[in-house]
Amino acid sequence: MKKTRSKIIIIVCILIAAVIGVFFFRNASQIRAAEKDLEESQTRFGKCYLYDHEDEYNRLVGQCQSAINQKDLNAAKKAQTELDDLEKEVVAENKEKADAYFKELKESDTSKAYDSELKKIDSYENELESCIQKNDFKSADDVKKEWQKLLAEIQIEYDNLDIQVVQVDTSDYPKVKIYLDIRDKTTDEVPSGLKKGYFCLEEKTGSSEFERKTITDAAQLDQKEALNINMVADVSASMNGTPLTKAKSIMNNFLDSVQFNIGDKVELTTFSTGVQQAVEFTDDKTAISQKISGLTTDNMTSLYDALFAAVNTTAVQDGAKCVVAFTDGKDNYSQCSASDVIEVAKKYKIPVFIIGIGSTINTSELQRIGTETNGFYRNINSIDNMADIYQEIYRQQKEMYMVEYNTEGQNKSTSRQIMIEYQDRKIGGKEYSSYDPDTLMSATGSTTGLSEPEKVMHEYLNGFVKAINEHNFSYIEKYLVKGGAVYNETKDYIKKDIKEELLSCSFLDVSYPTSDSCIVHMQETYKIQNTKEPLHMRTIESYYKLLKQSDGSWKIDSYPQSMKVVKKIKY
Repeated sequence: MKKTRSKIIIIVCILIAAVIGVFFFRNASQIRAAEKDLEESQTRFGKCYLYDHEDEYNRLVGQCQSAINQKDLNAAKKAQTELDDLEKEVVAENKEKADAYFKELKESDTSKAYDSELKKIDSYENELESCIQKNDFKSADDVKKEWQKLLAEIQIEYDNLDIQVVQVDTSDYPKVKIYLDIRDKTTDEVPSGLKKGYFCLEEKTGSSEFERKTITDAAQLDQKEALNINMVADVSASMNGTPLTKAKSIMNNFLDSVQFNIGDKVELTTFSTGVQQAVEFTDDKTAISQKISGLTTDNMTSLYDALFAAVNTTAVQDGAKCVVAFTDGKDNYSQCSASDVIEVAKKYKIPVFIIGIGSTINTSELQRIGTETNGFYRNINSIDNMADIYQEIYRQQKEMYMVEYNTEGQNKSTSRQIMIEYQDRKIGGKEYSSYDPDTLMSATGSTTGLSEPEKVMHEYLNGFVKAINEHNFSYIEKYLVKGGAVYNETKDYIKKDIKEELLSCSFLDVSYPTSDSCIVHMQETYKIQNTKEPLHMRTIESYYKLLKQSDGSWKIDSYPQSMKVVKKIKY
């Protein structure tokens, strides 16, 4: 009996101990859970700004921690509940502020941002949105500051570069190449390694606003972009003997530095009693060299005619271009003047570089040509010094930058205004300029962007030259109104013994007096170059009236005004 009672007592004690153990274990577990809840709550609060709630937060955290230390679960739960309510309020306030600055950042002006910066902004936007969704407002604030810093950098416009538009090439319209002279304003040095991503180009037509365009290419010419050089050589009597021998050597040596491998082309124009297009633009170094070696002298000096002709033949080449001339005498045989040379060179943006040898030349006029065409004039005492100047000119041209883009609109006769800017957040500059896409068209140029009457005129003029040279009216008959003034006059004119080549044309104006009639005002340049004879060249202004036919096509009918010869050489 006693043994049974003892066993019962032991069992009861064990049960009591177990109950007490379970109680203490459960209590300890709840305490640990309360500690964990408090710790996690503090972590979440740590990602927020407390603003005006800091005192309340510290009070509740203190109460909760004190209750946990005293193992007062009820007090701890009460304090934690209040802390959770405060957290909701703090998160709501943080989110409201974050949403506001997030919206403001997304609406910021990024029109001057480059592609790499736009990508960075996209990453900031995604990162900031993620931080807000996770209620990590302090990390969001860090992202905001980086985003704001980038936006501030984008708005800074550096103005330590001088940018000038030297030439505009629209031969591959609507693709346009802009050639730029870019220099440091302090040192006058050309910065190397400017990157495509930091160039910005905006275009405007008519009364529209400037619109940003995609730049498809940007590079420095050296080893990448072709250059067209017209070498104009004085072969007048004063160059006879040693001077011409030295000039030949210098010109041939210069050819060694020309980058024919990337498309550079050279034309050789000579002048004395007349002008000779000795070698037309080519990348055949041997052909040019052989022609240089065979040069001989003649009596007179037709420098201005030679420069005028050289600018016209150079202007129709694709890509960057310049004219480089040397002379040791005063012009005494030209039909053109220095002003004529300047006018055509400025129109087509062709820089003219002139090297004067000796003291008998007209320095002031040559200086004016060089300065006003964005080239230069240098006077040297000896022809031996000419080699260094050739290299200087070539280096200067190859240091230019080319920026390429596609223009908008099919109307080639509409003037374009452009803004070109370079900003790499260290150096920068800006230039405003304008150009007319149809300022000049080569005889073989593309008709893309021309109106239907303009296309007819371009095709007619090409056919007109063939008709004259071959005495074959069928080349142009389809472009003419049968029985019209142009039809009747041209049919007889092509029978004459004339051989000429259409070098270029440009549309000065196109108007529509009625819906079925069109007046085209044009400028046309023709040349004749026969072996051992001086070059003949003429530029004319002409007016053509076109009529719309029943099938919708346009045909040339008459001449509203008489043709006018603007300038001529030996015609």
